Order: sequence, then structure tokens, then C-alpha cells
Amino acid sequence: MSTITPPSVARAFYQNGDIYLANSGNADLGVGSLYLTDSNAELYNPGNTNLAKTLINLTNGNFLVNGTGSNGITFNVPGAISQTAAASSTLTTSSGSLTLSATNTTTGSVLIQGNSTGPDTVKLFANNATSGQVSIVSSGASTSTSAILLSATGTTGGGIALNSACGSSSVKSIGLTASDTTNGTISLSAAGNFTSSIPAIQLSATNTTSGQVNITSASNSTSIPALLFTGTSSTGGGIHIISSGSGAGNGSIYLSASNSSTGQVNVNASGTSSSAFNVSTPNGGQNFSATGAISITTSNTSSGISIATGTAGVPVTIGTTGSVITLNGNIVANGSFDEFRPTNTMYYDNIITVNGNPTQATGGDAGLAVRRAQQPNAAGLGDSVNTSTPKLSGTFQSGSATPGTLVLDASTASMTSNYLTGWWIKITSGTANNVVRRIKTFTPASQTAAIYLTADNTTTPTFNDGLDLTAAPAAGDTYELYRSSYETFTYNEVADCFETRGATIDPSSTTISSGNYTPSKQGVTTIVPRTFDYVKISASGTTISVTLNAHGVSVGDYIRVANAVTSTGSITAGVYTVASVTNSNVFTFTNGTSVTTSSSSNLSVTLLETSVLNVNKILVQDTSYNNGVVNIGNLVGSTSVTITKTNSGSGAGVNIPLGTTGAFYVKVFDTSGSGASATFAISTTGTAAGNVVRVSQSKGSDGQRINMVWTGGAQPILFHDIAGSGTGSYTYKATWM
Repeated sequence: MSTITPPSVARAFYQNGDIYLANSGNADLGVGSLYLTDSNAELYNPGNTNLAKTLINLTNGNFLVNGTGSNGITFNVPGAISQTAAASSTLTTSSGSLTLSATNTTTGSVLIQGNSTGPDTVKLFANNATSGQVSIVSSGASTSTSAILLSATGTTGGGIALNSACGSSSVKSIGLTASDTTNGTISLSAAGNFTSSIPAIQLSATNTTSGQVNITSASNSTSIPALLFTGTSSTGGGIHIISSGSGAGNGSIYLSASNSSTGQVNVNASGTSSSAFNVSTPNGGQNFSATGAISITTSNTSSGISIATGTAGVPVTIGTTGSVITLNGNIVANGSFDEFRPTNTMYYDNIITVNGNPTQATGGDAGLAVRRAQQPNAAGLGDSVNTSTPKLSGTFQSGSATPGTLVLDASTASMTSNYLTGWWIKITSGTANNVVRRIKTFTPASQTAAIYLTADNTTTPTFNDGLDLTAAPAAGDTYELYRSSYETFTYNEVADCFETRGATIDPSSTTISSGNYTPSKQGVTTIVPRTFDYVKISASGTTISVTLNAHGVSVGDYIRVANAVTSTGSITAGVYTVASVTNSNVFTFTNGTSVTTSSSSNLSVTLLETSVLNVNKILVQDTSYNNGVVNIGNLVGSTSVTITKTNSGSGAGVNIPLGTTGAFYVKVFDTSGSGASATFAISTTGTAAGNVVRVSQSKGSDGQRINMVWTGGAQPILFHDIAGSGTGSYTYKATWM
């Protein structure tokens, strides 16, 4: 390698154009050196070598400039400095640092450019494996241009990749930091269009063991979000957060606002579709838990809030034992079998309406049903099979078998199919004595009852009356049958009345099979006659016709009228007798004066005869009261009887159902309005013939007269006296008090 050293002998020569420096080998020029001068000054001075418009062409070896101390090499030229090489070349320093600096503060710039198409066109490399670092620092403070700009302008595939193999646990592999606490900003922006399913921006930590992407913000602003993910396209711009993690720890995707005072996670969607905010877990469940209140609200007053409406039969549980559940507003529960299972219930409601379904033209019977405390068992226990008399009993035939077949008495062959469904059967003798089971189906042809088995028990709706037989009864063993699993108070839509009856309810439907009427006790019972307001009327003189559909009254019945509206005249409020019945919708009564009515005339009418108590027997409750005599104060008893009349005799008499002891005042009249009538005063002690006095009487149109006798210990008999020429049957109404 050649060096330039001071010569021992100065030698001058002239050369026009370039000067070729080579080792001449002359001793007086210095070993391996060439001393160059021009006509005015030496090219070489100690510590200062000037090469003006000089080409140094190396064909063998390197061009080496050595210096000691703080010496440096300065290129100070008005033009550019260019370095080219046929092959790869390196600009290095063996000690100290290498700086490329453009110090002009106005236009100074440093350009490092490579035109190669290779993978390392321009490469900045710090190869110290321990602490080598490449630092790109800018002091620019421009508000319109970036202090540091990494730009790849290729529109097809130009990209920027930041790769790090750092494995330090304390130093970030790649760190992007904007340290200015006022305006420091890091922006990642891409205009990719996903044509190859490649994300425009991708943050990826590919280590399958502990790779993590952590985005952290220390912003303390109350008006600017610390982290903001924005998809600005109003057409299809979306933000997806996807994880294939196993869900260990805090889950595959974890959103946490850890500030214990004001930490809040807010998810907001401005879409107007029905699924603007959609949470879906197609393979698992969802859990919402909180220490504070959980609120689900909507301003939609038509569709409102729906829970578990996508799939039929999905159970919904709200609250636990001891929870206080408050439901405000109207509550609608639809179901084929709805259950309500509280221990004690208070209804702060004045009116409870059942069977008020507006979606059906007609409703079924409705009311209340009390489930009696009865379960299948082997100890003869339960209310149904112990607190009432069995409806039927019998003896088993042969053929009964486990787990659920019972062959009943041959007398059940005449029953209708499934007549015994829902009944309880209690075995009363044999090895299965005291076994209680519930009947599911019954086949009269074979007298076979199948019981509810353990497999029939369900949780929705709750049904636990099933229990397999562990031992079958033998032929000759006895049983008892109990019908009423429920006691009901219902309104019968067909009979148009309330009923209190035992019932057997099939748990597979809402059908109520009514049984015997249930005894009941009341302290005071008041029976009020039916009243109808604004009933249409018309008048013909003093005869008032009343139009009341299906009135059900008969001639002679008492009615009370009030609030009469007519054109002229007046109808006095009070009690009247039905004078005639035109048809099932019209009857008449007679007013004291003539009136004139119009199309708007009406009145209120009370059908006094509808306050009826139909009984076969009335017993005194306390025999020490009133000498054991039933006291019906100020009430009128009545009955209608038919009596025949002949020309030769009185005809057959009819008993009047008075008590066997006491005193009575009896009025009897022909309900046709043209027959006989009479008034009787009666008294008896019940041990001898009663004393009957006919106070007044009048003959009928056939000359018939009515009379009464009372034989000892019996009831009074009403009959015709021998009088008149007509024959036939006449209907009389007898009232007494």
C-alpha cells in the first residue's frame, strides 16, 4: 500500500491536466512517495495537503488517509459529494463515531439514496451485538411537516417494515415514542384497500407462547379519549377485534377500565338497525355481573325489550331465593302452563282479572284452583287420600305389574275412556298396603289404569306426581279412589254462574275436569236480585211493556222499577207484579196512570224473583237458639204447584212445604191471572193437626175454589173445593211468611 511522506529532495516538474501518482522508486523522492508541486507553491505542506481537481484512481489496494489526535477530514465543496463502487462498499470508522451532517439551518439536508432493487437498497446497521443502536433523531419543530418521515412511495408494493430480534425483558423490541407531553402524537395511517385480504395496518405479536400487543395511553384528559379506534368510512369502515386465544385468565379479549373510582367501559353504536349493538356467543353462554346496579333500557315504546324470544321453550330465571323482584306497569305472561311458586304472596291490587285474553273470541271457565297437599308415597299420606271420603273403592283383579300397571275392579268396565285420569289411588291391603299413586290413563275395556311414572316428572312445568311401583298388588287386594286433586272456585261460562267444585286437572293441558261440589261455610251470605239499567220501555195507556232479552220472569213475579224516563206522565218507582209475558224478551206490568213513551224511554228494573236460594234442606246451626227453630226473618217463602180439578170431586191435593211447627200466613193465587185465590192463617205444634183458617177467597173463571188442610205431623195440603163446572189443571203460586 502506497503512502505520501515528506521527500528528501524537492523535484519540480510540470504536467498539464491530470496528475497520475505512482511509486517511482527514486530514492531522492522518498520511499514509496511522490512529491508534487506547482510553479507557485508546494502541493504538500506539513498538516495541509490540497488536491485541486484531482482524480485518485485505485487499481490495486485502498486509498488510506491516516491521522492522529483530533484530526479529521472535511469535504467543503459547493457541489455534491458522490461515492460509487462497482461492488458493495462500506463507509466505516474503526473508532469513534461516524456523522453525516448538513449544518446549514436553512437548506441543509442529508440524503442517503440507493437505486438498487435488492432487499437492502439503503441499510443503516449497528452491528455491535451487545449494545449496537441505530438512532434517528430530529430537532424539527415544524407544525406542518413531520420531524421524521419514513416514506415508501411505491404504489404497488412499497412497504415499511420495522423488525426487531430483541429479547430483552426490560427494553422494548420496537418502541414508538412521542415524548412531547403537550402535542406529542403518533399516527399510523394506511390507504390499503384489502384487495388481497391484507390489512392496511397490522399490529402483530407472533410469539405463540407469550406474544403480546400492548397499546397504552397515559392521557389524563376528561374530554379527549386516551385511546381512540376510528373507522371513518360511512359505508363499510369497521373495527374488528379478533382473538383465537384459549380464554385463560381474563379471557380471549379483555376490556378493562381499572380505575376503581371512575373506570368505565362505554360501547356506543349509532346505527338504526335492530342489531346496531350485537353480542353473539354461538358456542357458549354470556355472563353479566356487577357490584353496582345493572340497567337495561330503551326508548322504543312499541317493541321494547325482548329476553329469550329467539327459541321456543328456553327457560328464563330471574333472581334467587330471597331476591326482591319489582315489576312496574302492565304484566303479560303467555304460556300453555304458567307457574308461580312463592311461599307467601301479597297482592297490592284491588281487582285480579283471569281469562281476560283479548286475542280470543270466547274464554274458557276461569277462577282459582287450590292444589291439595298430595304426593305419591308408600305410607298412605296426603290430604286427598285422608281428609275426604273415597269416591269409589274396589278389589284388584289379576294382572297388575310394576312399574305402573293396575287392573281395577270389573265394575269400572262401564266407565268412559280415561275417566279416572288424574285420580289418586290408595292400596288398602296386601303387600302394597298404603301405596298411593296417581292415575295417568284408564282403559275401561280391560279395566287397566296406568299410573304416572318417575320418568313423567318435569321441571317446566313442575310436575312431580310420578313414582314407579316397587310392588304390584295381588288379585283380591283392595283399593280406594279419590277424585279431587284440586278444589276450585270458577266461573262456568256455559251455566253462567260461579261454582265451588273439586276438580282433577290434567298436568299435560289446561283442561279442568270438574268433580263434586265442595262444601263451603260463610258467616253471612247476602243474595241480591239482578238489576238492569236503561231498559227500553213502551206504553199503551197504563200497560208498560219492558224489553229485556232473556228476562226469565213469569206472570205474578215481583219486579222493582226506578228511574223511569217517559214523554208525558210518570211511572212511580216501586214494586210491581208482572202482568203478562209476551215472549222471552218482553213482559208487561201495569202503572197507576197512563203515560206516553218515546224511542228514548227507559227505566231501571230489578227482578226480585232472581234472589233465589235453592236448597233441599235448611238446618239450624245452634239448637239452643230459638228452641231449635230456623229463623228466616222477614223473608217470604214461595212455591209453584199444579192442582187438578174435576166436576165430581176436589181432585188431588198438593203439599205446601212449610215447616212442621210454627205459625204462617199463606197467600195462594192462580198465575194465569184469571183463576182462584185465597189467604190462609196457619199454626201448628207439629204433634197434631194444624189449625188452618181461610181468611179470604175468590173463585176462578171455572167456578173453582182453593182450600187447605193440615193433618197431624205432616205438611199442609192445597186442593180444590167441589165447585164449578170446569175441569183441568191449574197452576198456583203459594207464598208465606
